[in-house]
Amino acid sequence: MPKDIRFYLFTGIVFLAGIGLGFFANNKPAPSQPVIQETKINIDNPLYSSQIANIRGRIDQINGKNLAVTNLNNNISGNVAVSDRIIITIPGNNKPTSDLSVLEAGKEVLIGLEMINGTYQAVTIQYISASPPLLRPALKPATQSSQLQSL
Repeated sequence: MPKDIRFYLFTGIVFLAGIGLGFFANNKPAPSQPVIQETKINIDNPLYSSQIANIRGRIDQINGKNLAVTNLNNNISGNVAVSDRIIITIPGNNKPTSDLSVLEAGKEVLIGLEMINGTYQAVTIQYISASPPLLRPALKPATQSSQLQSL
């Protein structure tokens, strides 16, 4: 084989290998969905007595002392443990309760969480009532004569 052909053949093989290597080096995997992980944090500073968090969400499922909740601000779902000190308030009911049987799935709630033994647990659940309609003053129907007077 002449030297010129070997040179061009070698150059072509190196070129194709470089293109293939570049393709596989730049091939990025598809992004995955975010995974919710429970974070256990110990409070080392004696100045702090507790850590709190809030969720504006919807209770999707009730399993004893565990709630499946969807955060309505970012549409992420997860599980929340219910504390023994839970306080539940329902619109129209003047007395808060700790009875878990009053919980209703599918309604918008505000959940107050507190760090207890390294995990966040629900300590308050407040159902949000539907806002009343805005009252507007009644408008008088315009008549032709009043429209002509304004001109």
